Amino acid sequence: MSGSEHPMKLLLVEDNPADARLIREMLKESARAFELEHAPRLDAALTRLRQEAFDLVLLDLGLPDSQGIETVKRAHQACPVTPIVVLTGLSDQKVALEAIGAGAQDYLAKGRFDAEVFARAVRYAIDRKRTETVLRVERQRLLDVLETLPAMICLLTPDRHVSFANRAFRQRFGEANGRHCYEHCYGRSEPCEFCESYRPLETGQPHHWEVAALDGSLIAAHDFPFTDTDGSRLILEMDLDITDVRKAQAALKSANETLEQRVAERTAQLQAANERLRATNAELEQFNRAMVGRELRMLELKEEVNSLCAASGQPPRYSKSGKVLRSPLPRNAPAVAAGDGASGGALETDVGRDPGARARRNQPESA
Repeated sequence: MSGSEHPMKLLLVEDNPADARLIREMLKESARAFELEHAPRLDAALTRLRQEAFDLVLLDLGLPDSQGIETVKRAHQACPVTPIVVLTGLSDQKVALEAIGAGAQDYLAKGRFDAEVFARAVRYAIDRKRTETVLRVERQRLLDVLETLPAMICLLTPDRHVSFANRAFRQRFGEANGRHCYEHCYGRSEPCEFCESYRPLETGQPHHWEVAALDGSLIAAHDFPFTDTDGSRLILEMDLDITDVRKAQAALKSANETLEQRVAERTAQLQAANERLRATNAELEQFNRAMVGRELRMLELKEEVNSLCAASGQPPRYSKSGKVLRSPLPRNAPAVAAGDGASGGALETDVGRDPGARARRNQPESA
C-alpha cells in the first residue's frame, strides 16, 4: 500500500462467525489496506450506515432478520450511494443476479474467491458505483433541464406510445398513462393520417413539420431518430407552439403591405406633383421668354424713337436704359407757328390737322 492511500472502510453484514473470520483473514493478505467493521444483523448494519459513511457493504442474503432480495432493497434504500457486494452460496447464483438488478454492484460466491479476487471485486464495485452515481447525477441534471425547458419534449416508441414527456408536454396534453400518442394528444382511436412524427424511422434523418392542435394552435414539430440505452429505436420529438409567431408574422406582413401601398400612393402623388411642377416651370419659362422678348422689343422701339428725334433735330426722348427723358406734347396742345407773336393765330398743328382751317384763315372778314 502506498503512503498516500487511506484504508478502505468496509461493512460486513454476516451472521456466520466463521465466514466473517475467513473474510477478515483474507483481507489481511490483500495488498490493499482495508478497515473492516462487522454487523451480524441487517438492522444493526442499517443503523451504522445512517451513522457513518462506508466505501462498500459486503452483504449476506441469509440473515436472521432479512432474507433474499429484500435484504438488498433495504440496504440500498438506507444508503443508495454506497456500493454493495452480495455474498451468496453456490446454489444462490440466480438470487445473486436478481440482487444486482435490485441495486447491488457485484456478487461473490462463498468459498470461490481468494484475496486477490476479493480485492478486485471490491475495487470494481466501487468504481461501478461511482460511475453509476455520476451517470445518475448527469441524468438527473438532464431531466431537470428538460423539465425546465418551455418546449414540449417527448419520446415516442415505434408502437406509438409516449415513453417520456417533460413538464411542458404534460401541461399541454396531460399524463399519457400508457395511451397511444394519437389517443393522448388528439383523442383518436387510430393513428392520425396527417402524422409525420415517424418519418425519421424510415429515413434516419431529422424531420420538421407543422400541425394544428385540437385547440386551434399551430405546433412546429421537430423529430429526431433516437436510440435508447437498451438499443431500442425511439423518436425524440420537440414541439413548439408557434401560434403567436405566425400571428405576428401575419400582422407584420399586413403592416408591410399597408406600408407598401401607402408608399406607392405617396410616390404617385409626388410623381403627379412633379409633373405639375414641370408643367408650371415650362409655362413660367415660356412666359419669361415672352417677357424678355417684349422688353427687348420695347428697347428697340425706344431706340427708333430716339433716332427719329435725332433726325428731326429734337433731343432724345429716352435714355440708354430706356427711361423717359421728356414727355411728348399732348395731342390737343396748341403749337405757336414760327413768326407769330404772342397773340398769333391758329396753331400750325391745328392747321395741319384741319386742312379747311387754312382756307378760312385766308378769307377776309365780312364788314
